[in-house]
Amino acid sequence: MFRASEHEQDISSLQQNVQTINEELKQFKSHVDEHVQRVLQENKERQKAQLEEKDKQIKDLSTRLEAVEEERKKDIEKLELAAQNQQKIESLENRFTALQEEHKELLLSIKGLMDNHQPTDSNHVAPSSSTPKASSESSPALAANSKTAPIPTEQLVVENGQVEVNSC
Repeated sequence: MFRASEHEQDISSLQQNVQTINEELKQFKSHVDEHVQRVLQENKERQKAQLEEKDKQIKDLSTRLEAVEEERKKDIEKLELAAQNQQKIESLENRFTALQEEHKELLLSIKGLMDNHQPTDSNHVAPSSSTPKASSESSPALAANSKTAPIPTEQLVVENGQVEVNSC
């Protein structure tokens, strides 16, 4: 019987050890669960913060992209306006050149007309009715003026593209 009580003590001791181990296992499992939950929560919060940071970066990039796109559109508008202005400038330059040519032709015509109607004597007397017919035939307006009014004794001077009237 001695052996039976020894075995009962061993069994009792082993049961207490199993119970202690089970309690320690429960505590360890609880600590592990808490640790896992804490790590999972930390990971979740870190991932959420990273996601928010990435969202913020995407929004910032989108805003910058929109600003760059607006600037690009403005630059394109400026370039188009500059191209239109350049076309206008070229058109005006061509018009100005044509007007200069017409101005030169008019000055030459005026000079030619004035040369044909210059008085020949030194007293600057208006010419008589013996005005050369070639000049009145070449300019009907002058022919009409020469019949109704004397030819002016002023002289046109053409210098550097400017016309000056000198009285004699």
